[in-house]
Amino acid sequence: MKDKYKAAVVGCGNIGGFLDYPGDKKIVTHAHAYKAHGKFELASCCDIRQKALMDFKSRWGKGIRCLKISMSF
Repeated sequence: MKDKYKAAVVGCGNIGGFLDYPGDKKIVTHAHAYKAHGKFELASCCDIRQKALMDFKSRWGKGIRCLKISMSF
């Protein structure tokens, strides 16, 4: 069995990762839940906003891979 599962956060908004910080006791965001759980590695994130991606990476880990997606119909 694998030691850790790799997790991705889709959408780097408030619930994705900006309502709390890694050191907070209360877990509010998806990113914090993955970081706090011993069986997951927060490996990547994606969003349509470049600034949100860079801020997310800065808060939750420099090693996180970020993907900017475009919304074209």
